Amino acid sequence: MSKDNYHGQRCLNCGSQLTGPYCSECGQKHIAGNLTSRYFIDAFLEAITNTDSRAFRTLKDLILYPGYVAKRYVTGSRQYYVNPLRLCFLIIGAYLAILALNGWISPVVDSSLAQQNMADKESSVFSVKFYKVWYDLYSNHRLFIYLGAMPVAAIAIRYAFYQSGYNYIATLTMLLYAGSLYSLYGILVVVTFLIFNVDFFSMSRKMIEIIIGLIVYYQSVKLFYSFGWIKSLFSTLWIFILLTVAAYLVTFAASGLIANWH
Repeated sequence: MSKDNYHGQRCLNCGSQLTGPYCSECGQKHIAGNLTSRYFIDAFLEAITNTDSRAFRTLKDLILYPGYVAKRYVTGSRQYYVNPLRLCFLIIGAYLAILALNGWISPVVDSSLAQQNMADKESSVFSVKFYKVWYDLYSNHRLFIYLGAMPVAAIAIRYAFYQSGYNYIATLTMLLYAGSLYSLYGILVVVTFLIFNVDFFSMSRKMIEIIIGLIVYYQSVKLFYSFGWIKSLFSTLWIFILLTVAAYLVTFAASGLIANWH
């Protein structure tokens, strides 16, 4: 259909004047009449085969060039990539769904601790229940903990690397993209453990996660801050320390709230 055929027609989404098959204001494709099954099939095929899609481009660049996506996003190329917060929640959601389907998400507080003697709770903030909640949170819900720790750690990281010129939001963007890639690799680890019937709660899985985390953050820091490999190595270790401290603080606060609430 030529552009002349769209003369006088308006976008069904925003009402703007059409000059072609796509609205120049909102970007929606103009489809006159009722939706058909062919439209849904075409849209599905386009979504999974379109290598120019933002999701595909974001994941591809994250895997090949960690830190590059965050650097481009904070310097203005935001149309090319998925929002870091949205991407992080989507990947973590997929990760948690896999864990839940396999029964690998344990309750934070079991019924016996929830019914523990109230005298113990009142005598000390650091009760047995508190330590149990703290251990369960940090051991079995670490992904949530580190997601909550990122905004806290970003404050210290931003001022530790203030000479880079990146502000707090830019620093948090880097952490969110790195966390998304880390979680994506976590999904691959879980699937591998499922295929080979390996215990998910084994020490080997935790060691693999630590190694993956160090590699992901090292590459992210190197590309995002344009550091040399030595400075990137020490910066990665420093960021890991700050993230760990922030994670402990978040776990400590959450444990107190949960222990008192139960």
